[in-house]
Amino acid sequence: MKSLSSFMFASASLFALTVPFATQAQAAPAPAKAAKEDAADIVVTGTSLRKVAPAGAESFSVSAAQIKASGATSTQALLANIPQMSGFGTTPYAGIGGTRQTVNKVNLRSLPQGTGGGSPTLTLMDGHRFVGSGIQQSQPDPGIIPPGMIDRVEVALDGGSAVYGADAVGGVLNFITKRDFNGMQVSATHGFGDKYSTNNIDFLAGKKWSTGSVYVGYSYAYNSSIKNADRDFERQGSYASGAFAPAGVQCNAGNVKTNGSTYAVTSPTTLALSNANLCDTTKYGDQFPKEVRHSVMAGFHQELGSSVDFDVKGYYSVRTNTLNPGILGYTVNKKTTDASGYVSTGDANSTKTQAVSGNFLNTTGPFNPTLTRLTSWGITPKLTWKIGHDWQMVAFYNAGESQTTVHEAAVNATPLQAAATAGTFNPYNPGAAGNAGAIAQALNYENYGIGIQHMDNARIVFDGPAFHLPGGDVRVAVGGEYLRESYRGVNNTSDTLQASINPALHPLSGYKRNEKSGFAEINVPVIGAANRLPFIYSLSFSAAERYDSYSDFGNNWSPSLGASLKPVEWINLRAHWTKAFQAPSTADLGFAVSSATYRAPFIYGFAADLVNPLPNTQLGTFVGGGAVGATTANGFINIGGTSPTLKPQRSTDLSLGIDISPPFVPGLALHGSYFKISYQGTISAPPHGFSGGTYYTNFPSLYAMNPTYAQVVSALTAAGISSAAQANVLTQASCAPGPGNCNLYFVSSDLTQNLGNTKVSGLDLGFEYKHNTGFGSVYANFNGTYLLNYQTSPSSTAAYSVNGVGNDKGGFGGVARFNFTTALGASVGENFRGQIKWNHIDGYSLTVPAGLGQTSVGAYNFFDVFMSYDLKQGDVPPINFSLGVTNVFNKNPPNYNGQLGLSNGYSGSTFGRVVTLGASIKF
Repeated sequence: MKSLSSFMFASASLFALTVPFATQAQAAPAPAKAAKEDAADIVVTGTSLRKVAPAGAESFSVSAAQIKASGATSTQALLANIPQMSGFGTTPYAGIGGTRQTVNKVNLRSLPQGTGGGSPTLTLMDGHRFVGSGIQQSQPDPGIIPPGMIDRVEVALDGGSAVYGADAVGGVLNFITKRDFNGMQVSATHGFGDKYSTNNIDFLAGKKWSTGSVYVGYSYAYNSSIKNADRDFERQGSYASGAFAPAGVQCNAGNVKTNGSTYAVTSPTTLALSNANLCDTTKYGDQFPKEVRHSVMAGFHQELGSSVDFDVKGYYSVRTNTLNPGILGYTVNKKTTDASGYVSTGDANSTKTQAVSGNFLNTTGPFNPTLTRLTSWGITPKLTWKIGHDWQMVAFYNAGESQTTVHEAAVNATPLQAAATAGTFNPYNPGAAGNAGAIAQALNYENYGIGIQHMDNARIVFDGPAFHLPGGDVRVAVGGEYLRESYRGVNNTSDTLQASINPALHPLSGYKRNEKSGFAEINVPVIGAANRLPFIYSLSFSAAERYDSYSDFGNNWSPSLGASLKPVEWINLRAHWTKAFQAPSTADLGFAVSSATYRAPFIYGFAADLVNPLPNTQLGTFVGGGAVGATTANGFINIGGTSPTLKPQRSTDLSLGIDISPPFVPGLALHGSYFKISYQGTISAPPHGFSGGTYYTNFPSLYAMNPTYAQVVSALTAAGISSAAQANVLTQASCAPGPGNCNLYFVSSDLTQNLGNTKVSGLDLGFEYKHNTGFGSVYANFNGTYLLNYQTSPSSTAAYSVNGVGNDKGGFGGVARFNFTTALGASVGENFRGQIKWNHIDGYSLTVPAGLGQTSVGAYNFFDVFMSYDLKQGDVPPINFSLGVTNVFNKNPPNYNGQLGLSNGYSGSTFGRVVTLGASIKF
């Protein structure tokens, strides 16, 4: 590809440097124009060229009217209306996963995201990046953009690294915000459902004049929480008996596990083997958090003479989430050697060590919130210079910063265990008066995190016509970009309760890097209006390439080739091929600190069952299911953290498509595309080395059984463990040079690193139809995606397998085969519009149905209705009234008998039926 690179840069640079400047003196001054955006100069998402769409590329747009009709009161809810999005049909929110996943990742094509801090979909605002947010994440937060400030959303479904650089693997999502506004507009909506409500207020004011404009907008949004207990499909438990049964053991009346048996605590001094106190503690928590958002956005535009325009946009957003995960539970060990309080089982296990579980419902109540706060700001001044002869230069500087904090209620297990051992905490009776001091100390505790991110981004692009062919103008673009990113944070740290995180007590780990890029693009219309041939109405080719040089992991070339052929005016055939990449995020690299831990004696399941280790003769079940016999090994060394040698995740994307607008059916447009993505090196962490056969079968390079001293040192060194830390863990393990001196069962690595590969292919299908009638018009549209193949490989050495082995309905884990949305609507006169929309998420077969009592998850179909009426009368300012109903029939998601996220049920969730009333007035 370097030959293509050399050609592209040489030719495009020559055009950019000679054509516009040589002819500039001959160009007549352009007349002054009104402050509005010339449609011919709108830059299409997926290309740096004006006036031409990228040849062969697949994209679509969601208009402001469609956004309003979706009933979405947040950008996350808006994105859930796009079938190609992994969160289609769900209710995504920030705050999942405590201190780790604090921002929803935008993910077209449902590509695997592993544990990496970024996303394989590039998110833009007005064609440029905006700062990432989150803790151990560096994903731009779409939630900072109020839906009312969005003019349209452009979705490019092909890889876009040749134009934009990193992260555009599955596609590009570009939020185009309002450029100008004249007058004043106030909008308000109120939504209500089953024990749920939402309120939104938007204010927009602006002024336009002949050479410029200015506006400012403010948005307030609120939604209440939804409790799991208020949605009957939200539950956790077991279907092993064929029907749902609670399976939690941290119940209000507790349980004891010892030697493989579970005993119910029937009184503070009595244990019963026959019936465990099983419960579903999730009913005390929230399905969806309470959220409050304040956002401000402002823009200014001014023509500086006849050929130079100046624009600047800025925003500030603060979003606060309150999520109640439910009651706090505990598990402590009780031994006969403890100071006091041991309760005997009264049978053969009467002297065994016990794992005693319960909860603090009677002490703390059911409300133990996780508080997430995200603030973000950004500003982008831009200069546009119309050089002459249709050449243009656009340059901008883009700066932004975000801060995310999370406080999550937790139990400090260390003092609680010490109190249980000392007899000052009675785990069999947590409500006992003598427990107050120990419980207070254990609950004066929280998990918390902070992430502070900053971005500086500058870009300059020259574009225009290079020369003329019979088919039209050959247009080229050439430019450069600079990106500097930094991340500072503390992830998942625990300490006593604190109103704010004190960096002096908990120093922030940080990472910064910069990236310099050069790019070029060319569009060649071989056949056009002047040289059409039979069955070749038009033919054009495009090529692009970008070179990125990173200060940390090195260089990357991203090529792209496209072609569009129209055999007749109303049929367009297109093809697009590109290579794309996703760079390790600054959040990933900010926590690239590895550590090694020695565990002894070796216990099967490690944290899963400390009280009931398997005999040594069963340890061999780890390795491919085959027994290895008894062992006298003392323990193992486990390496965790993030690899210091993370590399970009890379992809090869191919799409072939057809667009048809038959003249014999006016108003109809049909679209179809085939896509194929090969995605390699997913940043992820393998399952723990103590988790069983999956690890040992798929990751043979990450462990060594009965390792020698040299093998242990090699593994520690490769993980970036310091010499001092190596010496410490080797001393603990009594591992020294010489034969037989390392009496370890294994050494394993759980580092976050480049691991899996994925192959995805499928079809995108869609149509739009509009027919004018005597009363107005009727319209219909369809947008769907159908997976032909979804194969994954957990490591570079493991074989690919269908995501959902042998399934015929799509992938396991929410990767459904066929998702679509279709709408039917009508307008009456200039005042009324109404539509009904059908949303479909396909069912899927289950990979491991044993013990679940089901072999597949059913499809999910729900309907939305929207109506609006414009009241225009005399001198009264126009008022718009709207009524929206999402999930009209209050359909629950189909049941899944396993566990997905916080709930049993479908992979995702629903608000249920929500009615939204809105009004908007413009002065």
